[in-house]
Amino acid sequence: MNKTKISWTDYTSNPIRARDKRTRKIGWWCSHASTGCLNCYSETLNKRYGNQVPYHAQEAEHIEFVFSEQELAKWKKLPAGSKVFAFDMLDLFHEKMSFELIWNVWMFIANECSHLTIQILTKRAARMSEFLQHWNATRHKKFYPEVLPNVWLGVSVENQKAAHERIPLLLQTPAAIRFLSCEPLLGDLNLFQWFSPCGYYCDHSDEYLNSPQHSHLEGWEVWFGGHHPDRSRIDWCICGGESGPHYREMNLDWARSIRDQCVAANVPFFFKQQSAYRSETNPTLDGVEWHQFPSNA
Repeated sequence: MNKTKISWTDYTSNPIRARDKRTRKIGWWCSHASTGCLNCYSETLNKRYGNQVPYHAQEAEHIEFVFSEQELAKWKKLPAGSKVFAFDMLDLFHEKMSFELIWNVWMFIANECSHLTIQILTKRAARMSEFLQHWNATRHKKFYPEVLPNVWLGVSVENQKAAHERIPLLLQTPAAIRFLSCEPLLGDLNLFQWFSPCGYYCDHSDEYLNSPQHSHLEGWEVWFGGHHPDRSRIDWCICGGESGPHYREMNLDWARSIRDQCVAANVPFFFKQQSAYRSETNPTLDGVEWHQFPSNA
């Protein structure tokens, strides 16, 4: 359990660790899922302080995941209202992670963590959806709800390809809060089709959307004609550039576009940082600190 400098949460915690079957060393482990994983900070830390197993799929046979009840017990002692970014060092929904392990975490959250907000982020949206179907089919419906009200589920969306692959699956997954982490942002993103069309007539005029600085929103009104399909919505969007010695530069226009799409759709927008060597060194966008959270945060 760590008090973290990540600005959109309070604590990070990893109650599941990865053990090298050969050396018995404990650390973390994952495997690269997409280009957003290229400069994985977890892999860097694992090389220094963990089991030193590379984050490649062919290494899966050397890894076993182990559950730490001691780490979970620390969650019960956290102040009420704390936000916990769970499993920041690995992906809870990795293909190698058994449903039994995930189930243990889910049951602990359901029974012991009503005072906390648990934030879980994945690049494996299909497996997350599969587990939640499993949970709903096998839970004791008298005692456990389909949706745990304090669990926020998110997917990483570093480029348009990732958006098309992961967001539809996220929207099919039952969750109290669904969020996007557009970090590290590696390209321009069009998120219109996945934002619930509620913000146009509520909060913004034609003049706002059709002004030159928001010309990229042209066509947005198509989604607000009163005949849009009933769909679940994205509740929160985080945006940030890559950090570290090999960071890839984020074009600020990409971040501005996401900001404007969020404002137009009334989706809370959180700008974490510009791309830089050190994390959280440039936390403003055009001189403004965008630190919005979902309304029930």
